[in-house]
Amino acid sequence: MFLSLVALCWLAGACSTPETGSDNLATGKARVQDLLHEALATLPEDSDYVVPAEPGRQTCRKTFLGYAVGTTGAHRAEIPTIVDLPSGSDPAERLTEIEAVWRDAGYDVTRPRTADGRFPKVQATVDDYRVVMTAFIDQPPDVPPRVTVYAVSPCLDS
Repeated sequence: MFLSLVALCWLAGACSTPETGSDNLATGKARVQDLLHEALATLPEDSDYVVPAEPGRQTCRKTFLGYAVGTTGAHRAEIPTIVDLPSGSDPAERLTEIEAVWRDAGYDVTRPRTADGRFPKVQATVDDYRVVMTAFIDQPPDVPPRVTVYAVSPCLDS
């Protein structure tokens, strides 16, 4: 019975274990920091942000029917940053600019969730690492124009 369930799971794709990348976690942390700083360098000089001192780590999980059922022992390195742009800036323009930079660098660039008019984003993948810039549209008048930049590694062994 158990083997039948496992076979059904495998055939249906209901069970998944994320692949583990070839780097170690320390290398992954350095790489996500580099990707973040590369993206931040494309923003106007008078942008205001604070980069976390150290990337965080997220536990990689096995799933069954969409639910987490255990860990793989690996982790993803991740680093997010909220950026306040200069007054009068258009956050959507930043997406167009970073998209061009990432394409020129040879990254695989996509625009996921383009139907979301409030939080459009551009995502780049390079060597199984992802970096995403999201624009905040329709902010209240007392909030500066804003984007977030987030970089994340594949699952990596410690």
